[in-house]
Amino acid sequence: MPAPTYANLVQYLIVSSFGGPQDAEQKDIKQAVIRSYDELTTMRDWSYYHVHGRIILQSPYSTGTVTSSGTTVTLTGGTWPSWAATGAYLKVGEEVCRVFSRSSGSVITLAGGLSLKADVTGLPYTLYRSVYALPGDFRNMDEPSDEYNWWSGLYVTPDEAMKLDRVSNSSCEPYHWTVIKDPDGTGWAVKLVGYPTKLETLDFTYRRSAADISAFTPTDTTRLDIPDFLSTAMHSAAEYWLARIRKTGEEKAYQFYQRDLRLALEQDQLAPLSGRSREIWHDGGWRSPLRPDNG
Repeated sequence: MPAPTYANLVQYLIVSSFGGPQDAEQKDIKQAVIRSYDELTTMRDWSYYHVHGRIILQSPYSTGTVTSSGTTVTLTGGTWPSWAATGAYLKVGEEVCRVFSRSSGSVITLAGGLSLKADVTGLPYTLYRSVYALPGDFRNMDEPSDEYNWWSGLYVTPDEAMKLDRVSNSSCEPYHWTVIKDPDGTGWAVKLVGYPTKLETLDFTYRRSAADISAFTPTDTTRLDIPDFLSTAMHSAAEYWLARIRKTGEEKAYQFYQRDLRLALEQDQLAPLSGRSREIWHDGGWRSPLRPDNG
C-alpha cells in the first residue's frame, strides 16, 4: 500500500470513527495524525531514513601574530578566514579558546567563558576548526570516514572530547569524534578531537528526521514522508492515538497497532548480499549481523 497523504489519513480517521465532513477540522483528528506520525517515524532507525552526509574540513590558519584585549583578538600580518566564526578555536601557546564571532578580517571575539586568561601581544597562534554543523534533519549517525580510511577514529563522549582536547590538543587523523549541540546554531554538530590539518571531506551515514507535517491542513495532498511498508502501521497508529485522545476503544486499537507494527518491523530488513557471501567485514573490527558468529 502506498504511503498516504495527510488528507487521506484525515479522511480515514473520519470514516473509521463514523464522523462527518465537519470532523476534518476537529483538533483531536489533527493531533492523532501528528502524534502517530511523530511516534512511528522516531521509534526506530528505519532504513528509509538512512542518508549520506558530508562536511568539508578546513585546514588550520596561522599567518601573522595576535594581540588580545579581553575577549577581542586582533590579527596583524594576516586575514581571519571566513570560517573563523563557526566552530573555530584559537590556540595561543598552550591555551585553547573558542571563537564567538568574526567582526572583520582582522578582529575576532572569543567566547566569554572560554577566553585567554591574560592579554597577549604579538604572539604566534593557530586558528583551527574542529566543530562542524550537521544537517538540519539530523537524528543520529554512524562513524564518519575521511578520504583515506573506511573509518575515522573512535566515538568519545562530549566530556571525554573536552578533556582530550584540553590535555592533548593536537592535529591528527583519523579523528576521534563526538556529537554536541551546535554552539553556533540550534541543531547538532560533530566535534573532531585532533583538529584537521588540510582541506578535505568527511563523509558519514546518518538517520534523518521525517518531514514536518505540523502546518498541514486537512486537505493537504502531500504524501507523508514514510516508506510504503509503514502505510498500514501509520493508519492503525493514527486510529490508536485518536482512541487514546478520545478515551474510548484504546485497547482494541492498540492491539491492531501492535500487529501492524510487527509486520512493518519484519519488512524493514535490508539484504544487501545474497548467495555468495553472508558476511561483511570492517577494518574497525565489527562483523555484519547477517550470520551468527560461531566463534
